[in-house]
Amino acid sequence: MRCALDAVIRRTLDAPGTWDEQGWLLPGLAGHQPGLMERYISTGSLYLASTAFLPLGLPADDPFWSAPDLPWTQVRAWRGEDLPADHALSD
Repeated sequence: MRCALDAVIRRTLDAPGTWDEQGWLLPGLAGHQPGLMERYISTGSLYLASTAFLPLGLPADDPFWSAPDLPWTQVRAWRGEDLPADHALSD
């Protein structure tokens, strides 16, 4: 998960057109893409996505940080591995 999050964060925040002149995030997945917006999306919605940074609050010895890097599901699937289908988690 750590590697997948790193890839997504880098691709999203480093894309040209991601920030306006004042340094605010603009709507889009990879740069400014207003066509992807729904009517209810606002600049605040963009910052709600910052929950991706929650792992930064984990201690350095947490397995999220200390476990060896592993390929995530999409990488494994595109390599041709036969993987089980994803399912929703329930209690």
